[in-house]
Amino acid sequence: MKEKKGKGFGSLFFLAVIIGLAFLLFPKPEGEQGLHYDKEKKKVKIFFVDEEGLLISEERSITKSKKIGEEAREIIKELLTGPTCSWLESAIPENTKLRELYIHKQIAYIDLSREVCENHPGGSSAELCTIYSITNSIICSIPVSGVKILVEGKSPETLAGHIALDEPFIFNEEMVKR
Repeated sequence: MKEKKGKGFGSLFFLAVIIGLAFLLFPKPEGEQGLHYDKEKKKVKIFFVDEEGLLISEERSITKSKKIGEEAREIIKELLTGPTCSWLESAIPENTKLRELYIHKQIAYIDLSREVCENHPGGSSAELCTIYSITNSIICSIPVSGVKILVEGKSPETLAGHIALDEPFIFNEEMVKR
């Protein structure tokens, strides 16, 4: 009797090991999260401001996705995290949050929290840096034709009184340090 019980346990243990290995070796379909499943990474450029008020990119890795909106969301999260180089600064005011991000007709709509305006230092140069750190970071890595900045779900006239936000922005090479 004891031998049969031992063989049954051994078979059950062997089956459990095989099932466990199958979960580890065969990745789950896109959209399902697995504990040991590493998604493919994509290198992107995130633009920050130097002491001269020009944009310099830092290379970061984001999770590659079939949905460009997900990649764009990760780029903005990296931008909000700030630079890793001590001599660069974020052009995005403190405590700014990403409320929503969507892509419609090749335009990326970036909806930020009110802190982007309330905590903005002001001045046309600072506004340009904020606008183009967002725009250049998105357009450099995502196939969109422009970026429209929203605040609290609406299209404000400006961020801090200088640069009109009524139209989408395109990549600005002149803001990038050579």
